[in-house]
Amino acid sequence: MRYWMFLLGLLMYANVAEAIDCQTPPDCESLGYSTENDPNCTDDGYMFCPFNHDYKKCVNYDCAALGFTTSDKTSWCKEIIKCQGNEDYTLCAKIPSCEIGDVYYANGSCGKASEYVKDSSPKPVGVVYWVTEDGQHGKVINLKDFAKNSNNQFDPLHPYGTSGSYFEWGSYGTDIKDLKNWNCNNGGYASTAKTGDHSDAFWSAGMKNTETISNALSNNLKYAAPAAIAFYPPEVSANDSKVGAGHWYVPTLGELMDLYGYDYSKVTNCDNAKEGVNAQTKNKVNATLATLKSKGVTAEKLTDGYYWSSSEHTSGTPWTLDITDGNRLWNYWSKIKYVRVSLQF
Repeated sequence: MRYWMFLLGLLMYANVAEAIDCQTPPDCESLGYSTENDPNCTDDGYMFCPFNHDYKKCVNYDCAALGFTTSDKTSWCKEIIKCQGNEDYTLCAKIPSCEIGDVYYANGSCGKASEYVKDSSPKPVGVVYWVTEDGQHGKVINLKDFAKNSNNQFDPLHPYGTSGSYFEWGSYGTDIKDLKNWNCNNGGYASTAKTGDHSDAFWSAGMKNTETISNALSNNLKYAAPAAIAFYPPEVSANDSKVGAGHWYVPTLGELMDLYGYDYSKVTNCDNAKEGVNAQTKNKVNATLATLKSKGVTAEKLTDGYYWSSSEHTSGTPWTLDITDGNRLWNYWSKIKYVRVSLQF
């Protein structure tokens, strides 16, 4: 039984650790633990401090003290434990993880498209296209391409518009300060992509790139990056802390390659090249989008054609990726391409 209590302490540690500096564990005494025995405690009624197991405190199956709550966890938790003292109290024993092709919901949870039930499930806002090894973090692509209104502007209140689905990138040939150029002659993306190191800016700088571009374009909603910054899913508040305005961005070229599906070890050439493509992720994402659409969600499969990235090739020539076949190609800022935004979790 003491072992069971120790396991519960470890589960509580996962929640505590999110709110602390992982490099400096808190003092067990300050958390209410002690090295002294409690004369009123049963032998199996102790919970041990996750940071120093010499410290303990008596809970005697006090479910709330153990971290159990009465909230409904069925929509997001993969494994639920009931408290021995009161089974109305439960604890999530297995933190939910996300997989490529999962629906991503506005509340931060993931699930299979086949399990989605309209008006009962949380609000779907995208599809997962890349995850960390443990499935706790990843990236999401929005459910549909942007479109403009009749005034040739992006309208955040109607993001899927009534007019064309093409946007200019902007910049008018001016090199944007603080935006790295990934050209083919400066150790550009061909060598970087081959490493598969997703901590590199080639994959990780999408939000920063989008903000930099948007500011350089005076946040003009005629262009891709400002539209991305202003976007929020129609069913969600603009101020939503997870998926509201300001959380979405134009993917980098590396992220678009993730979205399509690549074997990065086989990437060789630079411009107008598609070595390494396998389309595995594109197929999973499109299958999920099709299922959601069949269930009444406003969703469309990725469009065959070129999408803008937030990665610049050289001054005035941003990178694009063709969802039809995975081809990478730089284009002039004045060209019009599709835009579908991404989100990190």
